[in-house]
Amino acid sequence: MTKKPAYEEMEQRIKELENEAVKRKQAEEALQKNEDEMRAILDATAETIVLIDRQGVVITANQTVCERLGIKKEDLIGRCIYDFFPPEVAEKRGRKWELVFATGKPVSFEDNREGMSFEQNAYPVFSNGDRVEKVVTFARDITERVQAEEALRDSEEKYRTILESIEDGYYEVDIAGNFTFFNDSLSKILGYSKDELMGMNSRQYTDEENTKKVYETFNTV
Repeated sequence: MTKKPAYEEMEQRIKELENEAVKRKQAEEALQKNEDEMRAILDATAETIVLIDRQGVVITANQTVCERLGIKKEDLIGRCIYDFFPPEVAEKRGRKWELVFATGKPVSFEDNREGMSFEQNAYPVFSNGDRVEKVVTFARDITERVQAEEALRDSEEKYRTILESIEDGYYEVDIAGNFTFFNDSLSKILGYSKDELMGMNSRQYTDEENTKKVYETFNTV
């Protein structure tokens, strides 16, 4: 068997190295593309996403976090997340995150910061076996929902206050005719306490004509 000249072996080795370099570059470009696409997805969401270690140091975060905190990403990464919250908020969130680190289980909670309400979902990130090394938190702005719920409660409270102040008896029933709400005046008129009257059927206190009207109202589309 004739041995290849040394220069031919060298040329072949150079080509192999060049091919390896091309493949390595392609793999790095593919990885960078995947990372860029994943970053774009995380930055596109309206939820804040932040990854912290056991000391509360920010490892990574999406653009929404930076916008809500009013800080550039490069000024956030590597800093302690607690430095950006009021003391009472930092304390509450810190307790929840410590619970995730200690138990290895997700924790969900709601809190407020600077007039905004958030729904927080914190998840453990495991490494080295069962040890939780990091926690990733997704926070959703629920301010509008909370404000709507508070407005509804206020409206219902005002509505009930008005009904309790009138002298006429007022009541509400379910489809079976059982009392679901009534004012003090109705309780006095019928001679029963509120506890006794709740759940009783209105038909025994309502004449046939009114009972028929109530039934027709429930069945009107």
